[in-house]
Amino acid sequence: MTTKEKTLGKSGLIIIGSIIGIMFVVGVIGYIGGKVTNGKNAGNQQASGSSAPEENAPAPDFSLRTTDNAVVKLSDYRGKVIFLNFWATWCPPCRMELPSM
Repeated sequence: MTTKEKTLGKSGLIIIGSIIGIMFVVGVIGYIGGKVTNGKNAGNQQASGSSAPEENAPAPDFSLRTTDNAVVKLSDYRGKVIFLNFWATWCPPCRMELPSM
């Protein structure tokens, strides 16, 4: 085996080891992140153990600021049909949706 082949073999092992290490770290972060998220949502779960809302249940009340800096609450529109769409200007699919609304 030549010196060049030995060097390529070592660098190949380093690259493979690095990829495996990165995958391990990403996996651990994802696992820990899932545990933290599930722990935060545990108080919001229904008695059945499902985090999905009940069918035909009223949406929880919340408030948002308009572009005019006025506060609007969902409960202000109780009994009316609401179309609510959260999007961002940097999101290409969101921007494509805008003309159809």
